[in-house]
Order: sequence, then structure tokens, then C-alpha cells
Amino acid sequence: MPFFIKPITSRVAGGMEDSFIQPNIKMHLEYIQSMLKSSGGPFLCGSQLTTADILMTFPLQGLMLRAGLSKENYPEIVAYHDLLMEQPGWKRSVVKITELDGEYKPML
Repeated sequence: MPFFIKPITSRVAGGMEDSFIQPNIKMHLEYIQSMLKSSGGPFLCGSQLTTADILMTFPLQGLMLRAGLSKENYPEIVAYHDLLMEQPGWKRSVVKITELDGEYKPML
């Protein structure tokens, strides 16, 4: 990108981040938080681990990296993420990835 256009594109991207992306992330985090509070158990659908929980592991890891979730802001989501990371199937998958790639490093 030409150097004289870069400040313009940075300003547009920053504006999109502040006015659209961050409010949407906050809205979705609050929705997930409310679903966890009302689920009747530690998982999204109650006391049993379901496919919905497994599918949530990847976006949750992205949110933990990108949004920097903390126990102060979203305690249910952080506890839910930690619970999912302790599941035997998840641990086996991390071991398998480490065997194949040499390390397990979540990224966006």
C-alpha cells in the first residue's frame, strides 16, 4: 500500500473497530454469559457436554486471545473456557497436535 494512503486506511479501520466490531463483540459476550448463567449446569445445554460446547472451544480461544477476557469482566465465560480445556477429549487433541506439529499454539 502506498505510504500516503496508509494513514487513511488505518483511520477507517480504526473507526470500524471502535464503532462496529467492539460493540458486536461485547453484545455476543454478554449473550454467551447470559446463556451460561441460565443453562442449569456448567455447559451451554446443562450438565452434559454437547456438540455445541465442543464447537464453542474455537471461538472462545479466539476471544481469549483477541478480547483478553478476564474473570472480573466475564467470570462465567472464563470458567466455561477453563472447563472445556480440562475435558479429556480436548487434552487428547492437544497431545495429538503436539505430536504432529511439535507444539500446540492457538492463534487467530
